[in-house]
Amino acid sequence: MSVKAPFLVCALALALAFATSASADPVSEARANGAAANSAIRTTVNSSTASTNVPGYTSNPPQTSLYSQPSLSVNASAALTACLSTPTDPTCQALLGAQSSASLPRPPIPPTDPSVAAANAIYNNPSSQGVTLSSVYSGCTTTTTLLAPATYDSQACFTYLMRSLDNVCTNTLNVTVDWVCPNGATSGPTRVVDPVTGTATWTCEMPQVNTVYSCAATQVGPYVSTTPPLTGQQVCLDSVSGVETLATATQVTTYTTVDASPLVTDTWNDLCAGYEARVPPGYLPPEGDNTPVQNPPPMAGPLDKCERANSTCSSPTATYVINDYPVTRSCWQYTDSFNCVDLTNPTDCTQPQFGNCTQTPSSPYCIDWDTTFTSPICTAYETDFTCEKTPASYQTVENCGAQSFCTDGSCWDASYPPDQDFAKTVAFLEASREAGKYLDAASLRVFKGFDNRCVKKLFGLVNCCNEGGTASRSMFTDYQIASAAVGSIGKAAVSTYTYDALFVSDAPGFILTGFEALWDTGYSSGLAGVLAGDLAVSDFVSAIVPGWWTLAIMAIQYSGILSCSEAEQVTAMKRDASLCVYLGTYCSSRLPIIRTCIAQTQTYCCYNSRLARIINEQGLAQVGRGFGSAQSPSCNGFSVPELQALDFSRMNLQEFYAEIAPTLPNATALGSAAASKVPSCYLGQGRC
Repeated sequence: MSVKAPFLVCALALALAFATSASADPVSEARANGAAANSAIRTTVNSSTASTNVPGYTSNPPQTSLYSQPSLSVNASAALTACLSTPTDPTCQALLGAQSSASLPRPPIPPTDPSVAAANAIYNNPSSQGVTLSSVYSGCTTTTTLLAPATYDSQACFTYLMRSLDNVCTNTLNVTVDWVCPNGATSGPTRVVDPVTGTATWTCEMPQVNTVYSCAATQVGPYVSTTPPLTGQQVCLDSVSGVETLATATQVTTYTTVDASPLVTDTWNDLCAGYEARVPPGYLPPEGDNTPVQNPPPMAGPLDKCERANSTCSSPTATYVINDYPVTRSCWQYTDSFNCVDLTNPTDCTQPQFGNCTQTPSSPYCIDWDTTFTSPICTAYETDFTCEKTPASYQTVENCGAQSFCTDGSCWDASYPPDQDFAKTVAFLEASREAGKYLDAASLRVFKGFDNRCVKKLFGLVNCCNEGGTASRSMFTDYQIASAAVGSIGKAAVSTYTYDALFVSDAPGFILTGFEALWDTGYSSGLAGVLAGDLAVSDFVSAIVPGWWTLAIMAIQYSGILSCSEAEQVTAMKRDASLCVYLGTYCSSRLPIIRTCIAQTQTYCCYNSRLARIINEQGLAQVGRGFGSAQSPSCNGFSVPELQALDFSRMNLQEFYAEIAPTLPNATALGSAAASKVPSCYLGQGRC
């Protein structure tokens, strides 16, 4: 305000001086006055201080008190009244001249006015009107310059021995009960059911040979003698003579029923035997025991080895009656799971997306070794590619050098070349906007990024680190969000360069500022739902930009990562938009016993704009920091002192220049609007 007010007064004074001396041709007079003043004014345009060139300059003019006043009509009337007594004052000359000029009648300029119609015709189709640079300039040449270089992305594919995980199998106990008779049994075992209780028993018939003693009918006995010499023997007594004689001994066979004995046999139907045979010797604990083997021998075994991940009794203690005999066991079945390395050799390097990429010279290279062999054997290879994301952007212009532009007999000086720093200026302005809007209040850091990761599992063909295929670099920008929601951009705060919608899951509270810039209050309720875990990111984003989200999901489906986590899908979209810096790959999961890697994780620092990513890539080196490692990334951006220490002139922002595409105004609409305002628009009175 301190510079604008005196400068405006001076400009009005110059305009008044020209107006009061106008001849019958005011346009020609104005051109002549402007040309005469040009040489004197031009040398002061780039002066560092206004005080040396602006007459009556002051850093605190009285007009500053008028700033933000609800109405200026009272002040304007007072100033005009005061000027009646000092008409020679330069400020008063400007104000009185403006008032006098405002009272002059202005003819209306309708859209059909020849000047407006001619301008519209030239704007709509310049070549049809014969208006080209070469027709009004002399010595024009066409030059093509690089506006922004091509951009590239690192991608990877894998060839590996298949890791076969969670192979579930069972080891089931089978019990048989057979009934057995003692040796010598003549029959059985025989099942006998009690008719009253229904209880079944198994019996056998056992023969038994007994000696039976007998005496003649006229004798007494038999009995055991107590008289020598036959004491203790079976004898018969003659009742007449009283003489004892030995009784007659006869062998007689009888049969006795005895219980049969149960013969119980346990056999295991081990469907895990094939996996168990591939476990290195000494590394398989007993069934149901998941305690690691203590002091195991050195690892040995085949290349296609397994380890038992878990063993659980899936049919615990129970008693079953088998063939009429109750059998109790502590576990009837174990359910085991095994993780193995198979000899199948899958690869995802045959995907069509790699056909347009260039394989890096150092790949493929081994990312996992089986060191149990004397000469370690590689079980997984990674092949890296450099893939072009966007082609180089060129600008073709006509360069007319130090020529003059002439039309209808009037010429303008074109000796000064056009400004080549427009893109750089816009880049710096956008950097300032983002630094102010996205300051993390908690850590006081700017251009902050987020740790985003994806996983390539070595036990399937799905590579969740593929890109999403959402090739449109304009998807999910603030510009597209506003366009989809309100049909046109109506807010000056909207930036076409930020991708806040894709970072909702990273920091809902932080990204809320971006939506507040777009909608004043933002999507706070939806963001709160994401933060609370009640609303999926996909639901939130599709509510804002449903059309683009649908296209993105279709692209993701064809990219082969639809089965990956939502976070990995969104990371793929961020990579599609060139928002991420690749930090590397590391083995994020290994089998605990055989130590085979089963998952490779890729890490990225992703930023909500490409400009923020570029500033981090080129600015961190200036402050002596890096992005960290794949396992411990540092995506924290810059502290305020670090930001102040950055030398932006040393940064190459050409990649960002390709995003800067000026939008020409609608000449027809602007002409109609101007024509409708002219009759009622007067300097110093009303509003235009």
